Amino acid sequence: MARLLTIMGSGETAPTMIKTHRRLMEAVGATGPGDAVLLDTPYGFQENADDISTKAQEYFRASVGHPIDVATWRWADDATLERERALAAIADASYVFTGPGSPTYALEQWRGSPLPGLLAEKLRSGGAVTFASAAALTLGVATVPVYEIYKAGFAPWWVEGLDLLSEIGLSVALIPHYDNAEGGHHDTRFCYLGERRLSAIEPDLPDGAWVLGVDEHTALVIDIDAGTATVEGNGTVTLWTPNMSTFAVKEKVKMKDNLIEVRNLVKHFEVSKSVFSRNKKIVKAVDGISFDIKAGETLGLVGQSGCGKTTTARSLCLHDPKTSGIVNFYNPESKNMESIDEIDDDGIRVFRRNMQMIFQDPYESLNPRWTIKDIIKEPLERSANNILITGNIGKSRSKNFNDGSSIFGWSKRRSKNSG
Repeated sequence: MARLLTIMGSGETAPTMIKTHRRLMEAVGATGPGDAVLLDTPYGFQENADDISTKAQEYFRASVGHPIDVATWRWADDATLERERALAAIADASYVFTGPGSPTYALEQWRGSPLPGLLAEKLRSGGAVTFASAAALTLGVATVPVYEIYKAGFAPWWVEGLDLLSEIGLSVALIPHYDNAEGGHHDTRFCYLGERRLSAIEPDLPDGAWVLGVDEHTALVIDIDAGTATVEGNGTVTLWTPNMSTFAVKEKVKMKDNLIEVRNLVKHFEVSKSVFSRNKKIVKAVDGISFDIKAGETLGLVGQSGCGKTTTARSLCLHDPKTSGIVNFYNPESKNMESIDEIDDDGIRVFRRNMQMIFQDPYESLNPRWTIKDIIKEPLERSANNILITGNIGKSRSKNFNDGSSIFGWSKRRSKNSG
């Protein structure tokens, strides 16, 4: 039997997920009574819990085309017989589904119970586990207590999750509703956290953990046996590490595919005092380094100052073209590994959307030949509203740019030339 783990960002009982549910259920033979179960714990505290279950069952019967039973487990102190019935139904089913509600409520009921072990065993021996919305938040090593933060105003923090994703080698905090836009003028992305709050707690994740985001009406289907991850539905899956964000939109990728492949990278600099010098002096900044970076991984280059760490990064990003060696990168548009040697002038801009440097020295990100006004104006002119924006940038505004130099920490010498 296939081993499938599916994460839905939202819309788990919407038309966008009908084909996904149907394909998953048929892949594990969950087409008859008792083959599929809906675990009602995440919304078990709600007064309309029965209505939610009934509507979900009707969705599977009428739209998906296959029945689903309800495994009722709403309270940790439920009668022993009722809880054992739910656990037995989950153990016997080949398709287990759970979704909306409260992640922290669900965790309170599930933690310390046999449920995490049952689900892990299903991923080891065969079956499909589908967690959506609130339930999806519980899958990782850490969970966002979304209602407590967004509704009750608590300071953001992580709650320990089920860490079921460690079964497939992922140490992540799973965040559904990743592209939520219900806030309108205020930021409700990242499951209503917004970027400010997510950025504040991201450093508190356990060492080596990163954020896996799934957009609304989007499913990430992980086929454990095939080693593939497929994105289905309307949106995107995001891998957010402290130093990198990569995106996979409506595509199938190998879970262990490389994003970067470097073989015998060499970068030498000629530092002769004169172009007419007969004795060429060469500095071997990088001399034959090789490594791979896979999706979701972070690679650290460690060494003393001047050993070539920055030069390696600059060569990969085409800031300092390499002297020799092979560098291949994953192109999300062609979905293939491609050589950086094949990137033309027009392709560099597209390439740098997916691979960029964060400079240790902020001055290195600035063009020393440009004034402050030019540096600030250039990205604005490239924006969609450049007609409106550039009309406000002129000599009448130059004093404002000069005065702002002290805020950004730029030298007065540079700001004097910014008009």
